[in-house]
Amino acid sequence: MTPVSATAEPSERQLELSLLFTDIEGSTRLLQRLGPAYDAALTLHNTVIRKVLKTHGGTEVSTAGDSFFAVFSDPGRALAATVAAQKALARQDWPGDMPLRVRMGLHLGEVRYSPEQGYRGLDVHRAARISAAGHGGQVLISASLLSAIGPDGLPNGVSAADLGLHYLKDLRYPEHLYMLTIDGLEDIAASIKTNRNSPNNLPTSNNLPIGRDDEMAVLHHLFSKDATRLVTLTGPGGAGKTMLALETAHGLLDHFPSGVFFVPLAPIQDPAMVPIAIAQAMGVREFPGMPLDRSLRAALTQGPTLLVLDNMEHVIEAAGTVGNLLADCPDLKILVTSLEPLNIRHEQLYDVGLLPSPPVDASIGADAALSYPAVRLFVERAAAARKGFALTAENLQSVLSICNQLDGLPLAIELAASRIRLMTPQMIDHRLEQSIDVLAGGRRDEEGRHRTLRDTIAWSYDLLDPPEQQALAALSVFGGGFTVDSAVAVCADHNVGADTFDLIVSLLNRSLLREDEVSGETRLRMLETVRSFVTDELESGHHADTLRARHAAHYRDMVVALADDLVGAAQRAAVTRLHDEMANLRAALRWATQQPTADLTADLLRGLLWFWIPQGLYSEGRTWIEAALTQAKTQPDGRAKAIIHDVAGWFRIFSGDYEGALESCEMAHALYADHGQAHEHGRAKATYGITLAASGQFPAGPEMIMASLEAAKANADDEGVAIALVALGEGARYGGDVATAESCYHEALTILERLGNTWWPGGILQNLAHFRLREGRWEDAVTLLNRTYALAGTNGYHILVLLYLMGMGGVGVVRGEHAQAARLLGATRALLERAGAAFEPSDEAEFQRYEAEVAQVLGDASSALVREGAGLTQAEAVVIARRLAAVS
Repeated sequence: MTPVSATAEPSERQLELSLLFTDIEGSTRLLQRLGPAYDAALTLHNTVIRKVLKTHGGTEVSTAGDSFFAVFSDPGRALAATVAAQKALARQDWPGDMPLRVRMGLHLGEVRYSPEQGYRGLDVHRAARISAAGHGGQVLISASLLSAIGPDGLPNGVSAADLGLHYLKDLRYPEHLYMLTIDGLEDIAASIKTNRNSPNNLPTSNNLPIGRDDEMAVLHHLFSKDATRLVTLTGPGGAGKTMLALETAHGLLDHFPSGVFFVPLAPIQDPAMVPIAIAQAMGVREFPGMPLDRSLRAALTQGPTLLVLDNMEHVIEAAGTVGNLLADCPDLKILVTSLEPLNIRHEQLYDVGLLPSPPVDASIGADAALSYPAVRLFVERAAAARKGFALTAENLQSVLSICNQLDGLPLAIELAASRIRLMTPQMIDHRLEQSIDVLAGGRRDEEGRHRTLRDTIAWSYDLLDPPEQQALAALSVFGGGFTVDSAVAVCADHNVGADTFDLIVSLLNRSLLREDEVSGETRLRMLETVRSFVTDELESGHHADTLRARHAAHYRDMVVALADDLVGAAQRAAVTRLHDEMANLRAALRWATQQPTADLTADLLRGLLWFWIPQGLYSEGRTWIEAALTQAKTQPDGRAKAIIHDVAGWFRIFSGDYEGALESCEMAHALYADHGQAHEHGRAKATYGITLAASGQFPAGPEMIMASLEAAKANADDEGVAIALVALGEGARYGGDVATAESCYHEALTILERLGNTWWPGGILQNLAHFRLREGRWEDAVTLLNRTYALAGTNGYHILVLLYLMGMGGVGVVRGEHAQAARLLGATRALLERAGAAFEPSDEAEFQRYEAEVAQVLGDASSALVREGAGLTQAEAVVIARRLAAVS
């Protein structure tokens, strides 16, 4: 993780580079076997890698242990360097006659570079994950790099085996990977390590819980029992419940093959959003017309699954929802952290106690004192804050006093230890004693003990300079985590009187902020106990409204800037960024929908529409659109009101709610006529026409769509032209006019591909494939379906993958491969049911036609083949589809 810099980045540049990551497989085991000779082996390895990089024009970015990160400006030279490195490593005589096996990963992507922070960005993270998925001696490369080299760009004696799509750890989208085979070198098995082997989204931390081994052992034992369904970790704020839950979950990965998922609930205020948060953490996709409840339960009944629901006290009213999930999903287990019990069936409470502290008696000696977790925690955190700090006879009494005053509360001890940079333990002890006695009124009873953390935060806050206090309070407006750039954008000039970067570094040093790595970027976060305290300070300072308005405006600007990328070639980075900012987007929408004017709401909704729909975030979008429609009722007629109804119309169309969409589309059309721009009014004619036609109003619907097409052409609105053509094509298809439908589809497809749009073409291509299959032209259908699959995999359009499988089942029917067709169709139907999804009526009609023909040809044998297909995974079904596509 790149640490936060206190220096601004005026020299940052955006670059397209080839990124190479390498590391030695089994280096720890090798060290144990080679002993002192390992240093010589590592030196030889480093020499080989560096020589190859220099020869091929690579730039060494960093070396950590036995790994390298290098960049190349030319993808061909990057690949040649990688091949040369593997050959050179294979030729070496290694100490102890034990050859090193090095895995390598290559990826072409966009990175940001500055002298202060080096190379950053999601593609750097992606390249590292590609390398980590390999085995020793294996070279994995991404589709983007292979595409840049071209089919004839591979060196002689090198070939690329297609490994298909794979989900890699921490990456939202599947990666299309290839494995290099190099003549003369050992053949490596094509299997790789992917996230689907143990699906999880568990964050990692450099700080492990201290003194919690017994608790983790107890929790592991509890979850090993079939009878254990729900365990709630309770205890005061700052006791380390979240850290304990996460470490416990990491240790349970092998016990839950269907996944372990962390769901942070602190940023959520509405209990109704808890199922939405769970679904998003699991990567569950919603489908039009299908309730989230069905899709979520389908995902939770695939096998043993563990959910970690963190900070449940924020939405304790959702306890009944948690209980219902447990009742409906027998393989589900849940680990909760909360300040209070859920009080539902199956719940077992586990109190996370305070860390044991020794008596304030220096005569026990430093060694004995360090056997107590509270003392060990203070010393470790103090040593991290000030190099060389150690427990001595001189400071022992003060350290013991600090740990006792803080009741062994982990976060309070960390806050105190962070002050070791500027204060001695004796000074901390004295200042802490004075402050807590005043804040707690001198009470040390049980109630006072539960106030320890807040008192310690107040003490730590009071020790901050006024600019630091103001900066910390200002940062509390963020929901969840945030980037340094966002912190500067929202909080700069907020009367802090100092550079925001410097203030952030200072707050990090004092343990009031934490750093995480998310999607290859450094993000900051504030612990909820700290946020609770400083939010009160923010409100008392009378700046809360100003900062929340700036926060909402900042995220409005972000979604507007990313809107065009959400369905384009750059969508993977844009979508990942918005997913990472989900808590802040919700905070911005909550603020915007509560304001007297709706302009900010309208901008946010328009920017997020094509995030919600292609990503299947129907419940999320519906929540905010309904809030916006309520706000719009109080607004005068105007453009903001038109945008809100326009977004609502689009959203309801894609949700399959044409009746509900009609009212909004009619309203948007009327409002845009008086308050919108020409292209907005023209596009509104398309949605209005679609909903009119869907409600049976002919010829008014098609006529309105034709008017939209004419308006789009007059306004030079190419995307509007394509949308109108798609609508006309769908209408013709429903009416059985294949020639008109195909003409409209082809014209729209040409425009959309020129614009770089990736959302609409997938559906168009599979529609055209069904036309070809009706004509018996299965080879042409395969070509179209392969393009559909490429779009689906690259952009994570899950429903398109299922449509591809169904279409390939149709290919089997036309080719006379009815047994394989039966398996594919059975797999498709089962995968739809597992996802809680359904095809649109026209696609379902094609599906049923193929099923009927298979049943007619195979007779009684078809049922067994369909059942066999139903047992396949999606990856296994894709393998059958690819084989079926091969020309005989």
